[in-house]
Amino acid sequence: MAQANPQANQAMVQKVLAVFGKLDLPTLQQFYQMASQCLQNPQQYPALLQKVIATGKVKQGELPAQYDEKVVKSIAVALQIAISQKQGGAGASAPQPQGAGQPPLQMPKSL
Repeated sequence: MAQANPQANQAMVQKVLAVFGKLDLPTLQQFYQMASQCLQNPQQYPALLQKVIATGKVKQGELPAQYDEKVVKSIAVALQIAISQKQGGAGASAPQPQGAGQPPLQMPKSL
């Protein structure tokens, strides 16, 4: 598998941050849990995408219609950053979503 351009990945995270940065902390945490679920169970993506759109916080077309692991990982990383910023953190530590009981996601080196 070819490695993606690190600048492109960073740009994707920044674009996702622009979309999710406007959301409140509980919504960010909820979306982070959904992104984690998608990474563990990609077949859940269509249902979770519809759930996110139904909240009215994300518009149709702001997220890809089909599961894309790179995009979902970028979303998870962007959500971690946004949660950390909302919590007043330094931005380097990964947040712990309430009730998730799962380790935080890390951007893989292969992206």
